Amino acid sequence: MLSQKYFIIPILSGFITALLSFIFINILYLGFNINPLVGKKEVGFYLIAILLMIFAVNNFRKINNGEISFSQGYGTCFLTIIFAILFWNGFLYYFLENIAPNAIKEYIATESKILTSIKTQTLANGISEEIYNEQLNKIFQTNITVIIQDDWIRKVFLIVPSIMVSLYFKRKFIK
Repeated sequence: MLSQKYFIIPILSGFITALLSFIFINILYLGFNINPLVGKKEVGFYLIAILLMIFAVNNFRKINNGEISFSQGYGTCFLTIIFAILFWNGFLYYFLENIAPNAIKEYIATESKILTSIKTQTLANGISEEIYNEQLNKIFQTNITVIIQDDWIRKVFLIVPSIMVSLYFKRKFIK
């Protein structure tokens, strides 16, 4: 029975992480007219994910008679992250496709404006005109797939806090 519970807790924690983050970006976009693709709005996802990792490991420890090994804690955190990213990418796709289709256009306009404004500084730092133009063209070719792939890669770095959470619970609950 432990194996079923081992997967249910990370799935639920991952889903709750993604759902709360989805609600967060909807509040930003619909309530405050802030594009969640521009700037560092993913801090909300990271904080929610870390809190839900702690929740998941603590719940796993409770169903395991108060004991947890590092590998169990890390596995729970890792699965929570993977499920959170999978659910989140589904929510993000839905958001960009149905709720805020103009968010990508706003993102492209903002990012191209930023890159254009630092063109002289970039070229002065030794970047060639060809590489600069290539980067600018990549910005204009941004679509939902590119954003989701980029988001996946950035969110996988939550593995580092998962190690710290696992070590904390291993240290705290040694019997």
